Amino acid sequence: MLFLFLYSPLKGQLNLNYQINGDAINSMLGLKVEISGDGNRVAFTHIGSNQQVPNMVSVYENTGSAWTQIGSPLEFENVQLFGERDLDIALSEDGNKLIVGVMTSEIANLAGEVTVFEYENEEWTPIGETFYGENVEDFLGSSVDISADGNRIAFGIGGKDELAEDVGQVKVFDLVEESWIQVGNTLTGEIEGESMGLAVSLSPSGNHIAVGSPNHRPAPAGSNGATRIFEFSEDVWSQKRSTIGPVSVSGRNGNEVFLVQGGDLVVVGTPVALGGSYKSMYYFDDGWVSNIYNSFPAPNPLIEGNFYENWSEFGNSISGSIDGNRIISGSPNETSGEGNVYIFERTGNVYEFLDIEFEGIMDHDAFGEAVSMSADGNRIAIGVPGKDTDGLENNGQVLIYDFLPTSTEESDSNNSIKVYPNPTTGLVFIEGDLADVQIISVINSLGQIVKTNFGGNQIDLSDLAKGMYFISVGTKDKTVVQSIIRM
Repeated sequence: MLFLFLYSPLKGQLNLNYQINGDAINSMLGLKVEISGDGNRVAFTHIGSNQQVPNMVSVYENTGSAWTQIGSPLEFENVQLFGERDLDIALSEDGNKLIVGVMTSEIANLAGEVTVFEYENEEWTPIGETFYGENVEDFLGSSVDISADGNRIAFGIGGKDELAEDVGQVKVFDLVEESWIQVGNTLTGEIEGESMGLAVSLSPSGNHIAVGSPNHRPAPAGSNGATRIFEFSEDVWSQKRSTIGPVSVSGRNGNEVFLVQGGDLVVVGTPVALGGSYKSMYYFDDGWVSNIYNSFPAPNPLIEGNFYENWSEFGNSISGSIDGNRIISGSPNETSGEGNVYIFERTGNVYEFLDIEFEGIMDHDAFGEAVSMSADGNRIAIGVPGKDTDGLENNGQVLIYDFLPTSTEESDSNNSIKVYPNPTTGLVFIEGDLADVQIISVINSLGQIVKTNFGGNQIDLSDLAKGMYFISVGTKDKTVVQSIIRM
C-alpha cells in the first residue's frame, strides 16, 4: 500500500482544553511534553534558569473539569549543555509510570542516567534501580521510551564508544519483581560517530523498536542519518526490513522517530537538511515502500513546498495515534521562531493535511518544540517553551487540545458500524466492518476523551453522566465515529 499526502480542509474541530504556564523566568516549560496513551495525564519538563536551579519534570492529570498536578515535581541535575536534549521523558498508557532520561548527568562526567517512576501514595516513587552510564560522555538516557503497560523500557546511549567512537547503543529492559532485567541483545551502531540511540520509539506492545542514528554517515561526503526497526522474537532483537537512509546531504534522518503498533508504519523526522532548505518526515508503510514528502505537499524530495520555511525544523518532534491514522509534527523555528504544528490524517491510503490555525503565536514562542498525541489521536499536547506569560520572560507553556468530530466526513455516514443499544444505560456493543479494532474511545460534547478501551467490541458507559457522546472506533485502516445517547 502506498500512502499519499494531500491538502484538505479540517475534518473536525480542535478545541483548547487547558493551558499550563511556567512559573519562573527562563523556565522554558514545555521543552519536552508527553501525554499518556489514554490522554488523561501529561508530563513535561521545565528547566532551571542557571546551574544552581534544578531541571524538573511535572505531571498533570485530567480530573474532568480541570488538569491538576499529581505528586511533587521531580528534580534533576542542571548541566545546561544541550537544552531540550538534556532531558527526555515518556509515559505508560495509563500514565502511572514515567521514565526520565538525563543524558547530561554529571554523576560520572556526562555519563547519563535513567530512572523509572511509579505514581503511588500520591507521589512519584522510583521503581527498581537507576541506570548510569559507564564512561565519560556515554550520554545514557539520550532518548527513552516505555511500553503501554509500563513493564518494558528502552533507552539510547548516544555517545557510547564500543566498536568505535560514538557509535551509540540501545538497551531494552523488562520489569521483573521490582527489578529491571535486560531483554535480548544490546543494539550497537555500525559506524564511528553515528550516535545510534539519539531517538528511540517502542511500539505499544514493546515487541518492536525504531532506533534513530541521525549522525550516521557511510562516506565522508555522504548523507546523514539512518533509522532501523527491530523486532523481538525468541529472545533476540533482529532488524526488520532494510535500513531507512536519508535522501539529502546533512539530513539527520532519525533525529526523531515514531513507531506504530505492530512495527509496520514508522514516521521519521528530519528537521534539518541541505543547510535547512528542506524539512521532512518520512512515512514507511507495511510494504516498506516509501512515499517521501519534503516540505509537504510536494511529492518530490528535492522540491520545497509552500507550507514551511528554511530552518523551520519541521519534523523536530513527532507523534501519532496507535493506529497511525493521525500524525502530528512540530515546526518550532518557523516564522523566525514563532513555530507551528501540523496534523495529518489518513483516510484509506491517503494522508490529508488538516488546515488548523493556532491562535496567539508570538515571536520566539517556539510553538511545537514538543508535541505528543494520545493513542486514539483525539487529544494532543503542545510545548511552547519560549512563551512569555504572566509578565515573565521565556517561562513557557503547555497547551492541551481535543478533537471533536463535527462533519459527516468524519462520522460513519455509510453505516459501516452499528453501535447498540442507542440510547443506552450502560454497556455498548459495536458490530460491522471493523476488522482488527485497536481502540475505542468515548468523547463528550466538549471534545474531551472520557473513556478508552484498547481492542474488543464493547465499552461500558454506566459510570458516565447522562447526555450525548461520540464513540470513536479505530482500526488499522480507518477511524469511524458515531454519536450515542447515555440515558
